[in-house]
Amino acid sequence: EPPIAQPRIHPIAHAPSISDRIAMTPIKKFLKNIVGYNPVAWVIYRKEMKARVAEFLPTIPDECSGKKFDIIISPWLGTGVPFFTLCLGLMIARNGGEVRFVIDDLPYGANHIRHKQVLSAIRDVMRNVGQRFDVLTLSDFAPEPLSEKDREEITRLAELNATWKLRGEMAEKGRAKLVAREIAQNSLAQEHIAGFFKATSHPEMVLTPNGFFGHSGLWMWTAREHNIRVATFDAGTKQAILVASDGLACQLQDIPRAFRQLQKGHQAGEVGYDLAISQANEELMNRRSGTDRFAYQIGDTGSEDDAGNGAILIALNSSWDAAALGVHRAFESNTGWIVETVRYLLENTDLGIIVRQHPIERLPIAATTDDYARLFDSEFGSQERLRFIAADEPINSYALLEKVAAVVVHTSTFGIEAAAFGKPVITGSESYYANLGFVAYADNKEGYFDLLSRAVSSQLSVGPIEQENAKLCYYVTQCCNWLFSPFNPVEFTQWVREPIEQWFHDPATKIMLETFMTATPVASLNHRNRLAPAVAASTGMP
Repeated sequence: EPPIAQPRIHPIAHAPSISDRIAMTPIKKFLKNIVGYNPVAWVIYRKEMKARVAEFLPTIPDECSGKKFDIIISPWLGTGVPFFTLCLGLMIARNGGEVRFVIDDLPYGANHIRHKQVLSAIRDVMRNVGQRFDVLTLSDFAPEPLSEKDREEITRLAELNATWKLRGEMAEKGRAKLVAREIAQNSLAQEHIAGFFKATSHPEMVLTPNGFFGHSGLWMWTAREHNIRVATFDAGTKQAILVASDGLACQLQDIPRAFRQLQKGHQAGEVGYDLAISQANEELMNRRSGTDRFAYQIGDTGSEDDAGNGAILIALNSSWDAAALGVHRAFESNTGWIVETVRYLLENTDLGIIVRQHPIERLPIAATTDDYARLFDSEFGSQERLRFIAADEPINSYALLEKVAAVVVHTSTFGIEAAAFGKPVITGSESYYANLGFVAYADNKEGYFDLLSRAVSSQLSVGPIEQENAKLCYYVTQCCNWLFSPFNPVEFTQWVREPIEQWFHDPATKIMLETFMTATPVASLNHRNRLAPAVAASTGMP
């Protein structure tokens, strides 16, 4: 298997830099308490990044393919995201793309001091870049009046970002203030973004981080209104990154294309389908045992708990997770979906109902402010048929899966897994897998409750073809869609010490660049690499 298919853990081994030594001292804590971040370290980051850019610029050829790419650079709350984005833009140019950089300098967030210093560092670094490339500044473009559609999108994004910042949908304290600030800042930004697209030639692709946080959601919205492809990336955990050639990486919006490409290849007689199903089965078993790469699931405890026999299992997402934000269709909110689903099942069936909190919420990094136990108590009181399983309860979700009659999901990967195990799955959300044929999807309440009714009366079934398609989707998402490299937004302070040239030749970077430049999903490219030995064996080629 090529190196890219596995985590590539090779920490940089040399003495701590000046910025590291600063970060290790009490200065960091003191400065964070005063201004909310470490301004001294950013002086060092600016210097280091200028050196890396100066080294790499002479390696970029004058010739280009003619394909135009706009690269959006923004402060991004004082993280390494803008410099990671810059490096990707320079690498795209190295590969022949005609690149234009846009500094999004309009205010975002509550820490104005941090925003100004990071923006100053970005401008300083981009002065060197501007000697070779067009570097535009968003505030230089005349604002355009907001349309009604613009205002609706600004409000939608403001509400989603407030949920993200509050780590949950139920928290109300501070929400109104957050939403108001988001609307004010994003309204100003959107006026200039609209002015930018009116005044400039349109590229083949816009690259922006994330695609819903900060102003990135506005860049995605406006570019798509102009029929421009938008590529995004999203940091997962250390040494892991998600990338989408067209859409939100965090919501796996490239997956349907990768799924259908593999499916089409199988129908055309290409090798690789059996490999996909085999590796999906292996990953499913690893996930069940809690020994997969990310270990989000609690391992099988051997519990003999029989509460799930014949019940309906509702598998929750983290409501604030970017992967789950904004994809409800039958319902307006996560809370509404949960409450109305439970109420329907209590009033129209005599089955048991199990609500399983996402196991990842037991970890500090994914903790939520949503209080599900309190929600159920206030809405339903004591109900023998309703059981809530908290994130940290030592109960394996897959052990439950064997016993339940059907599964209800929002966007959870568990929906794919349940279908792969032959369980009917119902969703009212437009997740990446909702329309791939192995789950029952409705985009309105009437259709959704009809599906629930059919599920509880055993009128929904999952046959061998649907199970195989679920496994194919699982392979594409869990085995092929991740990239693993030290070159990622999270570990900026490490990789910035090495030449950009080194990361340009990194296998994961090569996949990223091909994805951005050709609009080919990462999962398709990783599948191709996984398949290479089998293809070579079948053709007799070395």
